[in-house]
Amino acid sequence: MSGSGEKMMGARKITLGTDQDPYNKEELVNTLKGRELGLFVVFYICAVLFIVMTFEFFKPIFFTNNYPN
Repeated sequence: MSGSGEKMMGARKITLGTDQDPYNKEELVNTLKGRELGLFVVFYICAVLFIVMTFEFFKPIFFTNNYPN
């Protein structure tokens, strides 16, 4: 008996326009916790190191004989 437009205890149920909006829904929040967060951090660090090492292999900047020049 609590449908839209029905009375509840002598007072009307107030419905906001935002409640009827089909796009106004709670967002699904997926956060990394615990082991997943640790694995993500380790994988991210390894990926960054791999990219830096790849660039150093093809275009060495830091590990050259004349680095300061």
